[in-house]
Amino acid sequence: MHDLAFTKDGRAAMGYVETEGTPWHGLGVPLRAGATLAEWNDAAFPWTLRRTPLFYAPVGADDTAGVEDTRTMYSKDGREVTIAVADREAIYRSDNGRQLGTVSPKYKLVQPSEILDFFATLVADQGMVIDTAGSLKDGAVYWVLAKTGQEANIRGDKHAAYVLLATSCNGSMANRGQFTDVRVVCNNTLQAATMGSSGAAITSRHSTEFDPEEFRRALGLVDFEASWFKHTEQLQRLAETPVSPLQAAAIVANVTKDTAVEAELAKVTVSAPAAEMLSSASKGASYSAERVAQDLAALKAEMAETMARMQAESSPARQEVQADASVAMGGRAAKKLWDTIKRGKGQDTDAAKGTAYGVLNGVTRWVDHERRAASADSRMVSGQFGDGARVKNRALEQLGELVEAA
Repeated sequence: MHDLAFTKDGRAAMGYVETEGTPWHGLGVPLRAGATLAEWNDAAFPWTLRRTPLFYAPVGADDTAGVEDTRTMYSKDGREVTIAVADREAIYRSDNGRQLGTVSPKYKLVQPSEILDFFATLVADQGMVIDTAGSLKDGAVYWVLAKTGQEANIRGDKHAAYVLLATSCNGSMANRGQFTDVRVVCNNTLQAATMGSSGAAITSRHSTEFDPEEFRRALGLVDFEASWFKHTEQLQRLAETPVSPLQAAAIVANVTKDTAVEAELAKVTVSAPAAEMLSSASKGASYSAERVAQDLAALKAEMAETMARMQAESSPARQEVQADASVAMGGRAAKKLWDTIKRGKGQDTDAAKGTAYGVLNGVTRWVDHERRAASADSRMVSGQFGDGARVKNRALEQLGELVEAA
């Protein structure tokens, strides 16, 4: 199941570089490397977006004489009067007339062709190569992904840098540009920190005009090599930082927000009264929930300190048993993520085994390929722009704290 948009003749509205491999769904138009922007536009965006005022038919109304903005429509049944909906317009596709959204007249619409035009300078001057482009949700969401040519080697693991630009015509997504790091061995993705920005992505609302040049500046594309170096240096530090099974299980509890796993971990990492309080809260005891909210920072600090001590004093085998038992008490998401961290694709490399880097890649693998979703395309959108991206960043922040404490 997927959310790709289709043309009126039944073709998937997506293009991809043929030499890079066929997408998982086997759909779309294969293009040669270095295809023109016009070829990409024909493959991925074979329509334009149009807008029109909204009207409604006041069926059964006795009198519409007092309504200023009306239009007369004619049907087989005779005369019909329609009345304009104040401050609302419909966005629709030029090829089939399908409505994609309802917006205000002030909504700044970005045509799919403008997303492609964003890359014109980058392709011509910086040698980037468009990799994929396409439309989702009947054409309401559209994106372009370009390969920058920058790569990195993290203890034998190859990473490649991409630039992603996406937006929507129905208000479901702001204009968004970001660096995306792809771990080649398993096709996991992670937003890469950008120059000129404290975050990993640049966004602008549809209340303002889309400014391609401002996006290029904000993304640091003038000095992209420095941005990429900063990101890969962070990955290298993660690969050099050992993580115990209990610390990894704590990441699982945090990422999946599984209080049952957290309570089980507390039994071996904090004092008995604190563990009991956390366990009671996980079972819904109201009095304990308030107490946990008050003391959560102290509890987690004690857990982190104990885990660090146990990493040095306790055998890995014993910790593995304790971590397995803790996660076994959690929900489906926690169990699946734990299995992915331990046995997922790419987790057997030197860089991943027993390191913060390995835990991060387990999380990204779970978000991009394993997590429950309505469709693989929905999972992709979530992993790049939505809750999935936030989950990855939450894991990265927590692992960054372990790196700093090491």
